Amino acid sequence: MTWTSRGGRLRGWGGVAAMAVLCALASLALFCLPGRVGGTARATGAPDRVTAPDSAGASGGASAGHALTAAAAAADDEKPCAEKYENRPPAEDGATIAGIKERGELVVGVDQNSYHWAYRGTYGSEPEGFDIDLARRVAKEILGDANKVRFKTISTADRGPALGRDEKDKGRPAAERDAGASVDMVIRTMSITCGHIDNGIAFSTPYFETRQSLVVPQDSLIKGFGPTLRGSKLCVAKGSTAESFLAAQSEYYALKPVTKVPSQLDCLVELQLGVVNGVVTDSALAASQLAQDPGVKIADGNEGDAAHLPRPEFYGIAMRDSAPDLVGRVDHVLADYRKDTGPRGWRKSYEKWLAADLGNASVSPPSADEKIAW
Repeated sequence: MTWTSRGGRLRGWGGVAAMAVLCALASLALFCLPGRVGGTARATGAPDRVTAPDSAGASGGASAGHALTAAAAAADDEKPCAEKYENRPPAEDGATIAGIKERGELVVGVDQNSYHWAYRGTYGSEPEGFDIDLARRVAKEILGDANKVRFKTISTADRGPALGRDEKDKGRPAAERDAGASVDMVIRTMSITCGHIDNGIAFSTPYFETRQSLVVPQDSLIKGFGPTLRGSKLCVAKGSTAESFLAAQSEYYALKPVTKVPSQLDCLVELQLGVVNGVVTDSALAASQLAQDPGVKIADGNEGDAAHLPRPEFYGIAMRDSAPDLVGRVDHVLADYRKDTGPRGWRKSYEKWLAADLGNASVSPPSADEKIAW
């Protein structure tokens, strides 16, 4: 759907009616969650660097050997993913850029329910937020006019299909998949993951760092990812990295069946209705939920084995891997956007939309050469 609906800001119980959307069926995809190598993590809740516990010594060499073998196998599987991502294309105009210019507008898949990221502020207003600012910057650089952009509302699970990269069509030729695309790119708090890359999605260099967080009621006894989470019923957006994180950790935390909905804001409604005990979503989006409902909090008392805690993730602009000219051009736009200290640069957009919720948690953008531990 495109931006045709009219409505006010979604806050607390007022968002219930707006959340009545049809859930699209989506198959479970276990994505490799990326993490940051070195540096200082800007979000709370888990160590910056995730390392396996030292299992040699008292636990015996057999289990240690098994862990090392599994880690080596995982590294081999993830190597092609890293190579695809790190092989950055040049910023040269090609067929995709030419097509966008001929059309005269950039078509971007976005959210409409993520407060301060992509949402409608008041009745009759244009979409606004941090992701919207970025989309307009890309349109300005490619077409010379920040208003030459058409926004299409898509759910979390529909981000891949909107690019012509539906999981069920994974084996088809790229040209056939491209024919099913409805957007040029997706700017929708989308994490750079191996699962997406292996499905034919190409990402820009990162524009934001985050990690999975746990939103619970203010009076909840859940302290974070740890013993107090055991046996809980949680909610995630279908097709999100939160879904794949819980799929990997569900048995460890003895979770009840996870509720999966089209949008992370639908999860806030489920929490308000008492249907679930908590919501797992990116820390950046979790902060937005707190801004909308003072009755919830982030449970960040994470404890225990680092292997079962969230790792850092990075948002990227998603495009088709068959459009390297667009990927290269967007990388160039982001390089300028990070450095721009003026009213239309990354930092001013952060100050306008996110600083009140996140403070200094992410005061600077990740660098273009941010090292990602896949």
